[in-house]
Amino acid sequence: MASYRQKFDSLRFPGAEELRSRVGRPFTVNVEGIVGTGKSTFLKFFEPYVNHVDLLPEPVDKWTNLNGTDLLRLIFDKPKRWAMAQESYVQLTMLEEHLRRRSGAVVKVMERSIHSARFVFVEVMARSGNLQKVEYDIVGGWYDFLNDGLPGFDLQCDLTGITDFKDIYSFHYVLRLFLQSICSPSPPW
Repeated sequence: MASYRQKFDSLRFPGAEELRSRVGRPFTVNVEGIVGTGKSTFLKFFEPYVNHVDLLPEPVDKWTNLNGTDLLRLIFDKPKRWAMAQESYVQLTMLEEHLRRRSGAVVKVMERSIHSARFVFVEVMARSGNLQKVEYDIVGGWYDFLNDGLPGFDLQCDLTGITDFKDIYSFHYVLRLFLQSICSPSPPW
């Protein structure tokens, strides 16, 4: 089995100069995983790099307080009634997070993404019968339009890591080496 060092050496990451010269967007990392696998904890590992990295936790506070309404509670209580509202709002808030750009940040690390909202959560809601076909088509149509229908609009991700209890530290190690390489004058290896 290859060591983490060998795995890292086989990856092609943009160099510090390339990242700093990007006009359109920072190097974007999505941290995906089920509830309780350490996504939020994973983001905390990168707080020392806050001058170069924009850390974007999942906007749960928005989902639990939309003008006083807790959409997460509603979807758990009555998923068939609230799935469309919840998934539409998740798509909006994840889009807002994805488009946010902090000055000086050359890397953006996001907890979950608009892509997992669409291809995991919307799919689960549709397959469980909690989204009607027309609702599924509307959410999917918006997703497709945002990803394919707007010239110059970029929701791409450069790296997606999936956390699980066994492997969170290997993904952390690889990403940390990358960040060290762009945030320091000489690489750490």
